[in-house]
Amino acid sequence: KEIGLLIRFRGIAGVVRNLGLPSESIQAVNDYVLTRLDREEWETRMHGGLRMPDAFLSDGMPTDSGSDGIVRVCFEEVRSAGGGHLDKRGRLWDPQQEIGEWVIFNPLARCRFRRFGQWFSLVPTEDIQAGVDG
Repeated sequence: KEIGLLIRFRGIAGVVRNLGLPSESIQAVNDYVLTRLDREEWETRMHGGLRMPDAFLSDGMPTDSGSDGIVRVCFEEVRSAGGGHLDKRGRLWDPQQEIGEWVIFNPLARCRFRRFGQWFSLVPTEDIQAGVDG
């Protein structure tokens, strides 16, 4: 059994296989990257283990210090990357993110959801700003 995950009328961003079974898996498709939030790892990598507010995890961390935090970023681990698409010249353009890589992205573009007690995000590849090897 497969279920497609749609994103804001832009098409299918992910597929859930074996829904509700112990073997359930989520896979990004097309031009999307599936990421998973790991709070402890995020706090260790970003702030040496200092506990950060829950709002930074859900809404992103402000990057423009001293203001109301209009520019925000999230930092999450890649779980899968979609297969991409063919460009106008017939060449395959696909996400370059690798499983286990940590990526920084703007939370406005993502679709965030929770499965089995973990937070996941489906992020358009073009909205990923940077990557850090695992």
